[in-house]
Amino acid sequence: MTSFPNAFPRALGGLIAAACFITPLQLRAEQTFPPDQIDFFEKNVRPVLAENCYECHGPQKQKNGLRLDSRDAVIKGSDDKKVVIVGDAEGSLLIKAVRHLADAEPMPNKKPQLAANKIEALAQWIKMGLPWPKEVTASGKPNWQNHWAYQLVRKPTVPEVRGQKSEIRNPVDAFVAAKLSAAGLDFAPVANSATLCRRLYLTLTGLQPTYEEVQTFTQSAIRNPQSAIADLVDQLLMSPHFGERWARHWLDVARYSDTDGYHAGGVDNRFPYAYTYRDWVVKSFNDDLPYDQFLMCQLAADKMLPDGKINNSLAAMGFLTINDYFLGDRALQVDDRIDVVARGMLGITVGCARCHDHKYDPILAKDYYALYSIFNSSETPKDLPIIGQPSSKKAVNEFSAKVADVNNKMLGFRNEVFDDFRNPQKLRDYLIFAQEQRDASAADFGGRAAKAQLRDKVANKWRAFLKSHALTDKPGPVMEAWKQFAALSEKDFAPQAIEIAKRLGSLDSKINPVLRNELAKRPPPQNMGDVAALYADVFHLCMAGNEPDNADWKQMRQLLTSSQAPMSMTVEKIDECFTRKDREHMTKLENEIKNLELNEDGAPLRAMVMNDKPQPGDVHVFVRGNPARQGEPAPRAYISFLGGQKFSQGSGRFELAQAIASKDNPLTARVIVNRVWMEHFGKPLVAQTSDFGVQSPKPEQADLLDYLAATFMEQGWSLKKLHRMILTSRTYQQSAVSTPQKNLKDPENNLLCRFNRQRLDYETMRDTMLQATGTLDAAKIGGRSVVLKAPDVDTRRTVYLFVDRYEQATIPATFDFANPDQHSPQRFVTTVPQQTLFLMNSPFMRTQSEKLSAKLPVEGSAVDSQTIEALYHRVLARELLGVVIAVAVL
Repeated sequence: MTSFPNAFPRALGGLIAAACFITPLQLRAEQTFPPDQIDFFEKNVRPVLAENCYECHGPQKQKNGLRLDSRDAVIKGSDDKKVVIVGDAEGSLLIKAVRHLADAEPMPNKKPQLAANKIEALAQWIKMGLPWPKEVTASGKPNWQNHWAYQLVRKPTVPEVRGQKSEIRNPVDAFVAAKLSAAGLDFAPVANSATLCRRLYLTLTGLQPTYEEVQTFTQSAIRNPQSAIADLVDQLLMSPHFGERWARHWLDVARYSDTDGYHAGGVDNRFPYAYTYRDWVVKSFNDDLPYDQFLMCQLAADKMLPDGKINNSLAAMGFLTINDYFLGDRALQVDDRIDVVARGMLGITVGCARCHDHKYDPILAKDYYALYSIFNSSETPKDLPIIGQPSSKKAVNEFSAKVADVNNKMLGFRNEVFDDFRNPQKLRDYLIFAQEQRDASAADFGGRAAKAQLRDKVANKWRAFLKSHALTDKPGPVMEAWKQFAALSEKDFAPQAIEIAKRLGSLDSKINPVLRNELAKRPPPQNMGDVAALYADVFHLCMAGNEPDNADWKQMRQLLTSSQAPMSMTVEKIDECFTRKDREHMTKLENEIKNLELNEDGAPLRAMVMNDKPQPGDVHVFVRGNPARQGEPAPRAYISFLGGQKFSQGSGRFELAQAIASKDNPLTARVIVNRVWMEHFGKPLVAQTSDFGVQSPKPEQADLLDYLAATFMEQGWSLKKLHRMILTSRTYQQSAVSTPQKNLKDPENNLLCRFNRQRLDYETMRDTMLQATGTLDAAKIGGRSVVLKAPDVDTRRTVYLFVDRYEQATIPATFDFANPDQHSPQRFVTTVPQQTLFLMNSPFMRTQSEKLSAKLPVEGSAVDSQTIEALYHRVLARELLGVVIAVAVL
């Protein structure tokens, strides 16, 4: 017995960390360059080099002996000097040249300086160490027609393995045993029942079993181990927590986030309805929605419903729309969607063909732009469809009233702006300013309009109107008077205007009678300001609609309501004329509505859909990725080496979905089977989970992969059946125990001679901590994402926490959380000091430790063996091993 020390909560934090974080670990061999750096190069650097450098420093021409179309050539430099210092952008001659610094020849030669973002991309690339895809020589380039991943999936014959029949529990084991036998190896011993129980709970639900659940499974396994495992697998597959766990894996693939990227002008970048996609994914996994339907819904749910029909499946289209909108850059938006579909669903890098035909795979630039035509022919509607309503009518009514109030404010502001530039005094100011500044440059015009307290876009419309209808050879009856007065010099204006006013005001004048009568009633104008005031008064009367609809007024009204006339602007389109200050005010009101959608209980559920444009259209190939250089047409179609069929139904998204989800597609089933295998074993069968291209070698267990893929499709694309087959295998139930022989013959465990040690990911680590301390409310499923500072944040599973694409949370990133900026093929495992510091010193860990200690059976200030035993049961779900351990170790 010892006294209860003040450090006990911290010690408990360490114990929780040991239980929930430090579990078996298998590190994957790293590439020379991580996929995200290769992706950065392909998207941000290669297009710059191809467009601006290859003409003089490419395969056809090498000025000064410098080539920039391979990494080795870039490092080698020119005939007489290096152009880059790997890791040192500022010291590299290449960066000095593109920045047009004094000590380097400006590049590109005889062309304008590159845009700042392109220069920064080159600098970042050099700092990264010049990431470049692995290159092969021409002689070593694989023949894509014979590539294993591009062959149709054929179900291999299950091998017969002699001498190990008792070990063979399903076809998975037969394939693995055959490889092991050929190598003179065998399975590792079966893991003990407590380990298997915890392993199954964590892999299927992301939560650990309680002590009682482990004991129940152990007793059942004593009687019939295989029956106990099968029953537990079925039980966990039916758990609602299964969908939560496996949805998070797919959300990595889908680059899920609750926010857009950067927005200027104070725009709220949060997605109010991203959570409906996340909840749809959770439900789809729980319902065992066939995987082919799962994919199709995410690409074309709107095309799979009868016209006018709306249901929850529309939320699936968040796969395409919950992406970075890149400040409105359409080309980048489409590129992002092509990338997530190609790598996420098909396991191929189509994005590499944005600027040129793929260097290794049979993917043409035309294929990329055929897909571009598909997604460019679709758009996200302003008003998202409602797919559900809250149960409380009172909350719904309150929400509607609050939104209506903000909408009224917005309408009132639009009317205010609308009335401002149509009242006679302001009209006069716009007309005279447009006349005076008719020849000003665009840059000067906007600044001068702002100083005159005028909206530059309205003023510019009046300038264009005067140039087209007054300051022309044939101005017409309405604007004839303006032309004649505008031709007078400022010095002689008043005396000369008397004669012009008299002539134009006479009965035989051919100007519009309304203006003629107004001129006759007024004193002759003294300057153009008086002329502008006359026109402003007449225009205002005309558009007020109180004057008779006779031929004279009709003539004037017809001119003022023409498309070029500023007076034709309606209240609904007044946003086009907003100044920055107007836009900021409107943004605040729009943010108010978004805030209501994010926080009010009465807000409806909406789906972030994508619809076909009324007139789908095809683009041309962008030569070297430059939209300004149009190449051959790229009609909507499938990737050529996978069939290349043309699509004609609207945008083609539905036909694309059918092609991807087809049993005749050699990639789709293999890719998802490989992803599932990776999550269970900690290591995929195919190393690059999102790149099955010709550079991806045939996996050691290729027949096993094909057998699982073929069976998966035969069984109706059921993911739960796939899980069941894998988890009930002897292969999965192995311990992680190795032997010197296995370490020698199969050091990377490609033959699956043992189970891979794995470390819990961030979500499972956090959830099991909260579960151990009794904080987690696992019964609460779905709903809006919970911000990290919310009072109840520690009661919710991590899958429901707010994911910010623009400002990613530090702690999840520290523990290798998926980067929502782009598609994430798999989680990478790092070990850094910040992880240990968080687990031992963070306020979160101390709070959870204190909560745990409060639940222990402590008598007074003493900690006894009963307390330690309770701690082991709650945190580790097992008995205290051996004799009583000295409490002092805490």
